[in-house]
Amino acid sequence: MEIKIVKQILEWNEDVSDEVKATLSENNVCLINVMGSPGAGKTSLITDIINRLRDTYRIGVIEGDIAGAIDADKIDKMGIPVVQLQTDGACHIEAMSIQHMLSFFNLDELDVLISKYKPDVMAIEKLFYNTNAKTVIDVAQARGVIVLAAQKHGLEIAEYTPLQVKQSVVGYGRAEKKQVQEMMRIMLRLDKVPKPDDTADALAMAICHAHTSGSLVGKLKKYY
Repeated sequence: MEIKIVKQILEWNEDVSDEVKATLSENNVCLINVMGSPGAGKTSLITDIINRLRDTYRIGVIEGDIAGAIDADKIDKMGIPVVQLQTDGACHIEAMSIQHMLSFFNLDELDVLISKYKPDVMAIEKLFYNTNAKTVIDVAQARGVIVLAAQKHGLEIAEYTPLQVKQSVVGYGRAEKKQVQEMMRIMLRLDKVPKPDDTADALAMAICHAHTSGSLVGKLKKYY
């Protein structure tokens, strides 16, 4: 029996992302991504961008939300082409969603396309004990605030140990920090390793969740 081999999820997503970039480039459209937690002011920022640019550039908006179309209605009333991407709680920041949304716009009539995302899940590091009690207390306090914010906004919370993150992105749970940074550079096709160090750690956490949670797997099954 022949075994069918497919690319891992992130590599597949990168291929679609490259197609999206090529489409936008061919049509001379600049894509602006706006992402933040619920209530962070994303829509206010978008309307401000529209007001500043609309006299010079032709603008379209992809409005992503778990449910409802209140923000999309606001943008529509401004006379701006807008498409609502309602996800019903599913992950929706992968390239395939953007590629699908492009079909609803006449790119020949746009100069700037703004896409708005709201996260559905928060991936954080599990608290682990070390010999410095003061550090543990400080980290626990900061972590508690982060978890509370996620709970207040109804976000799913996923927790991973440093060992799990390193195992996911490097393949070895005891990998050095430099190895994690270099893998982030390779996996995300960056020219340099992400700086500061915390940036690489955050990216590694996000990729670990993508590998572990299966958040994209269900949506991709129909393509294989």
